Amino acid sequence: MEIQKVSSNLNGLKSYADYVNPFTVYLDGLFFMVDAADASDLERAHKSFERVNEFVGDNDYIKADLAAVDGLMNNKPLTPTTYVIFETGSAPVRDQIRIDIPTFWPELPYLGAAFPRLIFQNNYVSSLTVTADGTNVLNTVLLASMDNIIGLDLKNEMPTIITKTLISTSIKAAATHFAWEATRRKQADGTLDNGGIAGALVLIAATSWSVANNIADERTWTTLPKEFQVCRFQTPSDRKIDIASANGLQKTSVTITDGIVNIVYVKSINSTAPFLVSQIRLK
Repeated sequence: MEIQKVSSNLNGLKSYADYVNPFTVYLDGLFFMVDAADASDLERAHKSFERVNEFVGDNDYIKADLAAVDGLMNNKPLTPTTYVIFETGSAPVRDQIRIDIPTFWPELPYLGAAFPRLIFQNNYVSSLTVTADGTNVLNTVLLASMDNIIGLDLKNEMPTIITKTLISTSIKAAATHFAWEATRRKQADGTLDNGGIAGALVLIAATSWSVANNIADERTWTTLPKEFQVCRFQTPSDRKIDIASANGLQKTSVTITDGIVNIVYVKSINSTAPFLVSQIRLK
């Protein structure tokens, strides 16, 4: 069926829990680990990191966070640690696809219906390489895919969207048909004419109105990235790191500010734009 094409590109997306963003869960764990007021905060941090590990699979960085929380529970202080959080690419945008739906009325053989579909943005930096102490080379790894999150949300909503659109299309078709029927007159041989000028005007007006309102909901949050990635490492003694894109087109050096736990936040719009770098001191 043509209607199956509406969500065909949503098949095969990795599923997180419904309406859960692993990145926000990770930040929850990070905050309650670093700023824990008591054992319950540390327990919350541990559970958050465990949940993220379940979502994204085996991840050495998250295992290190779990070990750090376990250490805090045993009165072992945090070692100087730096996190590089990488926000890369752009989230998918919504487009629309128009499908002609057949009717049973000869004056309206087909009626168009518009459905939303996602267009994924693939011009992005796939990962970062982080060099600390001149020799320790690390790569950022996927923490959360907004393609998956947004795509699965739309996929879950699609049956309702299709049902509402088909009902709306049917109502428009019926209204047009009965308005056209009202213009028809009985001829001498007992048959009905086609409504003459009035009938034609009704069909033109109804078609124009249908086309003007045959628009899918294309609203989406375009400022979101395509992916959130992360890496963590012991803060180097000289507090300097070098960051480069996987394709080698963008490079930058960062001096980490004073602090026990620091976040270097790197944002990349596409595969050629320069990095936007900021820092946050957590502890």
